[in-house]
Amino acid sequence: MTGDFNLKINKEKCAFAQPEMSYFGHKLTGQGLKTTEERIAAIVKMKEPV
Repeated sequence: MTGDFNLKINKEKCAFAQPEMSYFGHKLTGQGLKTTEERIAAIVKMKEPV
């Protein structure tokens, strides 16, 4: 699938009209960008630097 901008997409990997999606540790929603629970848990569990 191509267009005027030579953009190619893989239909099997695409998800359109979703209420939210995760992307690099963040959640994209209609209300904006939010941090995922997994990302928060990883930061909370980090050891304090010495």
